[in-house]
Amino acid sequence: MREPTTILQYADDKPTTNQKADDKPTIKKDAKSLILAYFDTHEECTLKELSEMLGLKTTQTKHYLHDLVEAGRIIAKGANRNRTYILSNKP
Repeated sequence: MREPTTILQYADDKPTTNQKADDKPTIKKDAKSLILAYFDTHEECTLKELSEMLGLKTTQTKHYLHDLVEAGRIIAKGANRNRTYILSNKP
């Protein structure tokens, strides 16, 4: 018969850092770089196209796009479902 296992026996096995949280700044920077690189081959794009390219949900992609629009790197044209994005002339 097995001995009962207590939670304290496994306390040392838990990671001390949150690996997912540590990767977030890198993922955000990479996603924004990929979005900007997408414009090398496309004049304009939609949220759906970028979400599929990045493999992310549209809500997360929308946050990255919003950051890039606020930074002046891309321009949003249109409203809501018809919105497209183009690369800004600013570096």
